[in-house]
Amino acid sequence: MRYEKRAKRARWFEVLVSSTMLKKVLLGGIGLPFLLQPATLQAQIAVDPNAGSAHRPDIVAAPNGVPSIDIVTPNGKGLSHNKYYDFNIGNPGVILNNHAQEVGQSQLGGIMPGNPHLRSSGSAKVILNEVTSGNRSALHGPAEVFGRQADVIIANPNGIGCDGCGFINTPHATLTTGVPEIDGRGFLKGFEVRGGDITFGPQGANFFSGQGSVDIVDIVSRTVHFEGAVAGREIGVTAGTGHFDYASRQMKELTDITGKPEYAIDGSALGALQADRIKLVATEKGVGVRMRHDMAANTGQLRLSADGKISLKNVFGHDGVVLQSKSDTLYAKHITSKKHVEIAAKKDVTLETVGADGHLSVDAQDGLLSISGKATSGGKMELSSRHALHVSGLGAGADVTLKTDGALTIDETVLAGGNLRAHAGGDIQAHFLAGGVDMAATQAAGSLVLGSQGDVDLQSAGGIINATNIYGAGNVTLVAYHGLSVSQTILSHHNVAVHVEPHAGIHFGQVLAYGRADIYGGAVEFSAMMTGDDAVLKVGSLDAGTLMTGLDFVHSQVSPSNPTGDFVFHDKGSLSLTAQRGVKVGHIISGGNIDILAGNDIYYDQVIGYGTATLTSVSGGISVENVLSAKGDVRLTANTLDLSNDRSHIYTPQTLYLTADHIYVSGSTLIYGGLDFQSTNVLDIHHARLQAITDEGGTGDILFVAPGVMVDEVTSVLAARDFVIKTGKLENSGQLAAGHDLVFSVRGDARNSKTGLIYVKGNGALQVDGALLNDFGAILAEGDLSFTNVAGTGKSLSLVNKAGFIQAGGNLNIQTNSLKNEADSTPVITEKTEEEVIAFEQPDKYNFLDGRPLYHDMGWDRWGKGKLSKRKHGVEGPKHFIFEQQLWNNKEGTYGTATLKDGTVYKSFTWKHNARKGDIEEFVWNGDRWGGWFGNSNWSHMIEETVTQAF
Repeated sequence: MRYEKRAKRARWFEVLVSSTMLKKVLLGGIGLPFLLQPATLQAQIAVDPNAGSAHRPDIVAAPNGVPSIDIVTPNGKGLSHNKYYDFNIGNPGVILNNHAQEVGQSQLGGIMPGNPHLRSSGSAKVILNEVTSGNRSALHGPAEVFGRQADVIIANPNGIGCDGCGFINTPHATLTTGVPEIDGRGFLKGFEVRGGDITFGPQGANFFSGQGSVDIVDIVSRTVHFEGAVAGREIGVTAGTGHFDYASRQMKELTDITGKPEYAIDGSALGALQADRIKLVATEKGVGVRMRHDMAANTGQLRLSADGKISLKNVFGHDGVVLQSKSDTLYAKHITSKKHVEIAAKKDVTLETVGADGHLSVDAQDGLLSISGKATSGGKMELSSRHALHVSGLGAGADVTLKTDGALTIDETVLAGGNLRAHAGGDIQAHFLAGGVDMAATQAAGSLVLGSQGDVDLQSAGGIINATNIYGAGNVTLVAYHGLSVSQTILSHHNVAVHVEPHAGIHFGQVLAYGRADIYGGAVEFSAMMTGDDAVLKVGSLDAGTLMTGLDFVHSQVSPSNPTGDFVFHDKGSLSLTAQRGVKVGHIISGGNIDILAGNDIYYDQVIGYGTATLTSVSGGISVENVLSAKGDVRLTANTLDLSNDRSHIYTPQTLYLTADHIYVSGSTLIYGGLDFQSTNVLDIHHARLQAITDEGGTGDILFVAPGVMVDEVTSVLAARDFVIKTGKLENSGQLAAGHDLVFSVRGDARNSKTGLIYVKGNGALQVDGALLNDFGAILAEGDLSFTNVAGTGKSLSLVNKAGFIQAGGNLNIQTNSLKNEADSTPVITEKTEEEVIAFEQPDKYNFLDGRPLYHDMGWDRWGKGKLSKRKHGVEGPKHFIFEQQLWNNKEGTYGTATLKDGTVYKSFTWKHNARKGDIEEFVWNGDRWGGWFGNSNWSHMIEETVTQAF
């Protein structure tokens, strides 16, 4: 049957060449080479003589002499399986006749007859050309599918050399060194690859342009070598040993086979690879890919996967680049894509530059990652490694994530359009880092412009962070185990948080946080820190230039280049500073409260707060000699607080709180909205003026708590409102006055000496457990006045009023175990010439006395200021007592006082005088109630539990 078909074809050929023109052509010299062609053809392509007839194609020639192969009849699945002893293609190529009609037009052969094997079956869908001998295939020209398009496969386990090869009229061409695998149904499953190589010579292969365009080219071999340029639409290179699935184009690896090459895919300096889409896979364990020339997927994606090392030059994938080394290193010179770039290697990844218009990810799983040039992405960027990560400059339109278990080194600038996160197990060394960058505005302005959001998060789990500048449109978070240094600026449009271990230090030039700042670490140093909200510092020690909180950045016009502009503050933004050791700050300005706690000294040049100011030094001092000004309360706590001799410069309209082992205020004038002194040692006040006022909203209160309180004769302590003393002992020789209520609680003894004044406009309570001696002093209350023990419910040890003055405008309540009222001097009495009256000598400047008399008489039969005598001569009767200045009430013969507008204090003694007797009477509290004038009685009433004097 086979020979009959050939005979018929020979007769058709005789008819075809019978024309005069063709004969002339043949006889004209072209016919001799043509007649010699079949012998040459047999040397290039030889059918496997041992193959069955169903696999032996016919090798003929086209009318123009181009070798032609009448492929065998396809099976029911459209597979034409042709077996050869040799399969080589020379120039101009070979024709695979898949034409089921009588005659047709071939690109290589011109007009030629169809394939007689296909008359009944029709054209093949897949043309499989398998070499069964031990000979390699050399392909130096194209293989054309004549007739209907079909996939073409050249399978030679011994190897294939392509140097100028190509394919015509095939959508899918495959070169493989695998053995075909066909299932029982006749489907081509794929190939089993155990060895062989496919090499592209200097002439390379063009599967892309002109008549040789092929949609898909698969190169499947244990090894593939590129020594020339290869171009195509979609090129797939699969190298290694395994089962290659024809339908999915995937390789399933076989178990290890000896004799592994270093590179499964190897390209020389001339071995370029260019296609619309490129996929390279090296599956064999430990075997890699090396391409020393460019690879470009011009319209699609470039994918490369190898188990071993990958070494590339320039790589471009229009729709993406995906590179993976499963067990080794990866190197590339330049990688770019109009879409994404994804790179992963088990070990080191080394790149010179990499850029993606979409997202970029590079992962050195168990190695180090190094990018010596620029790395850019229009989308997010993710760079990671295990051992170390070293990059130059990075720029991304979205988030940037850098992660390594080792050290992170960034030589140049990192700009992220979104968040910037860098986590390292070791040190982080960086230059300029910025998150939340408005890329379009930055490009237009030629300088950095931050957007509305984009956090910066740097964390070094076991090392330090060292950078020049860190900017964030959102929050900036810096965490380092061994310390942090930012030599110039940390800028955040939101919050700044810096955390290092207590043993580690923090150093930065300046921090500008539009929100709050939280700083935790050991020794902290900076030139300036400015926050729009609160600042919290918990440090070992602080050495700083300027610290501002509550700053209005918008209206202050403060920037990194102009950190000393005009400052405008919000009514918020507190400062909380805790230092285990000392604090040294040049200037502190806060829009809110200031709270400083230090283990040692607190030193400052200036502190200004628009809220309260609380400074606590556990074992050191506070530099009160410098300016400390607060709108709210000022609280100072230290071992010693020395405000003596006006050395302090503390300003507040509210209360000044002093808490210390030793408080010194002598020689100073301290006027505040309130005073609160708490000392563990005696509070000794001399030559001082202490005053609590309410002029600017202060409480007007004064509180002293100390083991002892001592006040000398030239000291005045004046509270516009309440005055409280809690002490073990009280010695007063000065003025202690309250404009509202007064409570003195003394666990021991109390003494109000001869120049001492205790005055309260409201109610007064002297609560003394011990003895109270009013020794020539004055104790005056315009309201109620009580003398009890400290608890306020029982008796004091004793009350002695020695030539003193005790006066209450309301109720007088005395609870004591012993009460004594005595005098030990006689006042000077003179007679005025203008009127014959008895009067005390007028004090100097008496006409400047402020206001009404302090006390008034209660009637003619009570001792008071008296009435002017109607007689011209002499004085008659006690009811005619006249005191020129209405300063005193001599009800009990006690001591009186008055204060001038300028603060001068005048005091005098007042006694009852009996004109008829001409002597001065001494009044004793325990006198005879019914003794009257002659019985030295003062009409007081005393019972065992209490002594109450009613007025």
